[in-house]
Amino acid sequence: SRQQLKDEEMVRINPIVMDSDMSTNVIPNHITVGTDLRTKTVDYMKETALKMDAAAKGSALALQGEVSIETQMGYMPFVQNRYLSGFIVQAFQSNDEITDISLENAISAAGDIGDLSYMIPCIQIGYSGFSGTIHGDDFKDIDPEYIYEVFPRFLAEALEEISGKI
Repeated sequence: SRQQLKDEEMVRINPIVMDSDMSTNVIPNHITVGTDLRTKTVDYMKETALKMDAAAKGSALALQGEVSIETQMGYMPFVQNRYLSGFIVQAFQSNDEITDISLENAISAAGDIGDLSYMIPCIQIGYSGFSGTIHGDDFKDIDPEYIYEVFPRFLAEALEEISGKI
């Protein structure tokens, strides 16, 4: 299905089995699947959700089964506010401890910040100093000085840049 989806939309489809009467080597009589869908834009999320629904209907038809689809609203894609991001760039330019900044690295993670970004101007600032898989049991800090001293100082400088200008 990757060939059917736009790479620039950073589509993420994460299905999980929520309920079933299946066991090893047994085809279930029924199954409930929940799927988390993430994209960069709302319009493409809607388009992709329709494709997912069509795939479920086609699979059921091919297996002579039935399908019932319920679509629920999840998190909105995050939209970074460019005006607020400008203050981060200003703080970066006057900081000699932070050596790199990436401005156009979209992520497909979802959360409350995505919803908020449709209501109020928001920014999300990521930083390094970790290794392992995010949310994984191997995730750990490998640069405590950067995480607990350098980055917080930079964040304070960025907040000073923003103060009184929004």
